[in-house]
Amino acid sequence: MLKNNKVLFINPAGWQKESINLGLSCLSGALKKAGFPTLILDINRYEMSDSDLKQRVKKYSPGIIGISVKTATSTEGGRIANLLSSVCPDSYFLVGGPHVTLCVEKYMRDFPVFHYAIMGEGEECIVELVEALSCKKSIDKISGLVFRKNGHIISNSWKPPADLDNLPLPDLDAIERFDWHGFRYPVVTSRGCPFLCTYCCVNKLTNSRKWRSRSPKNVVDELKHVVRTKGINSFEIWDDNFTLDVKRSKEICRELINEAELNLSWYCHNGIRADKLDYELATLMKQAGCTSIAFGIESGNAEVFDTIKKGESLSSIVDAVKLIKKVGIKAVGYFIIGLPGDTLDTFIETVRFQHSLKLESYIFGMLIPYPKTEVWDIVQNQGKMLCDITDAQHFNSNIVPISFELPDFPKDDMIRAFYISKFFELYETVQQMINCGEMPVVVYITTPQADEYLPGIFIACNPLARHIVVKKRGTDTLSKLPSFSQVPEKSNIEYCHTIPRNLSKSTTIFVYNEGLMTMSLLFSNTNMFRIFPRGSGAFIFQMRKRIKCKLAVLGSVLSIIGLSKCILNNVEQFGTKKIGKILLNLILRRIKPLLYGMIKLLFSPWYVFCTASTKRELRLMKARKRDFPYDDYSSYM
Repeated sequence: MLKNNKVLFINPAGWQKESINLGLSCLSGALKKAGFPTLILDINRYEMSDSDLKQRVKKYSPGIIGISVKTATSTEGGRIANLLSSVCPDSYFLVGGPHVTLCVEKYMRDFPVFHYAIMGEGEECIVELVEALSCKKSIDKISGLVFRKNGHIISNSWKPPADLDNLPLPDLDAIERFDWHGFRYPVVTSRGCPFLCTYCCVNKLTNSRKWRSRSPKNVVDELKHVVRTKGINSFEIWDDNFTLDVKRSKEICRELINEAELNLSWYCHNGIRADKLDYELATLMKQAGCTSIAFGIESGNAEVFDTIKKGESLSSIVDAVKLIKKVGIKAVGYFIIGLPGDTLDTFIETVRFQHSLKLESYIFGMLIPYPKTEVWDIVQNQGKMLCDITDAQHFNSNIVPISFELPDFPKDDMIRAFYISKFFELYETVQQMINCGEMPVVVYITTPQADEYLPGIFIACNPLARHIVVKKRGTDTLSKLPSFSQVPEKSNIEYCHTIPRNLSKSTTIFVYNEGLMTMSLLFSNTNMFRIFPRGSGAFIFQMRKRIKCKLAVLGSVLSIIGLSKCILNNVEQFGTKKIGKILLNLILRRIKPLLYGMIKLLFSPWYVFCTASTKRELRLMKARKRDFPYDDYSSYM
């Protein structure tokens, strides 16, 4: 018997911290509309210890505890359920989410603490379940429900909600500690996707290839409501396929343009198909406030791209990127490492393709072969899983997370591919030297803050390269970094207190970071790169390219030519605005100490005079104190 109708939702901690669990907010919205109280504890976004969690749950005393699990959080979700079963022995435990939808029977066997599971999109199912438990009605025919009966796991047939306009709005206020300030509101204008990309499980999560959409008015009404009640000024599209119906996408933009008082900035980093984007849609998106569009490019090799069955061409991506840049929208690209058919060589083609697009930003993520996808079957038949699927990750700040390997793309090559994508310009410079029969020497003059990036650079460079790390002390700190464990044993790494004198300028590449560039290196005709730490990663920027010249020309002159050439190349690659900002920061960092020194020099006579006067007064005071030791005490006076 249900002890009360309060429902507690929990989002377990995982590796992807920035995002919210919109699905739980949708379930909460559906229950609130039906009259049931809810609370969401997002442990992933707002950390909570086990003891604090137990106390909070005991205080709330819910009748139902629902836990949402992705593949990466499925084990943690089961652990939390077991932890709370002793705190709330009379509560029903419910589980849902993408991983459960893909592997429901195995998950229910692995974690018998759960009484029920919900498949797919659960707004309708959960309301029926809570109503049934509250009124002691039968649950046998609730669509999408999985339950236990006579020692068996019973899975009811299901299909996703058809009319999305009738679904309640997400209830983000149910998330404890949630703050609307500066929040970019997520909007889902459609669900599902009819395409069959080999790595994607969306069709399995919706149990259909049918694409369902909301009306443009319904979408904009949601935004108007949230602007009015919460004061948001930005949102983002979370669709799997926003542009399948281009006419509807254009109408949404027109509705936003007509509601000029909304004045919302937004981006669309999900659901944009390059082959569906035309000039009219791009222009409307820009006028409606869209500032950034992301494309799932995945691979820059035509053969690999065709095997993933996206149903579009690489040429359409090139055209779409040019188009949105033309109307003034930023272009972002997503790429995948480890696709079937890919090799290290074809992946390097992808990185070159990415550079040719001149994207505003880009992300390379590791492929995860999710269950029930075509990629899963390929890995099971041709490759090898290196960890349990529940431990797989797309990204990791410490090491490159490799969950599988294929014969043509083994683990070590995938690790190297990841770092080549991060440090491609340096990789290219090293590789060009080796192709010319030269043995490159990479010299690192860095601060401890840049040490964490060096193992990745070692891995990205050709194994034939020689690496010299210039450090006065603490040479063993690199080997203690988690990422250093993935550096090949055969790598040639040396540690020196000073730069060796016998290095050839033609084969030496200097890598440095803030404040460590000397004048002699600045005007030396060598290849030179600078590391710019950026968030959880680093951006490596070529500052100078070595100029080959047979004439007797001063090295400082060639150095200036090399610097100028690099600036022009980088302006072409990254744009005038971004390069100008980098150069301005560099100049300001150099000028600030000089300005401080000049100010100090200008005021030095006054400083000397004040110091001398102060010292003279102190001497007189000491002499007076010696002769009249009590004259500064009022009681004595």
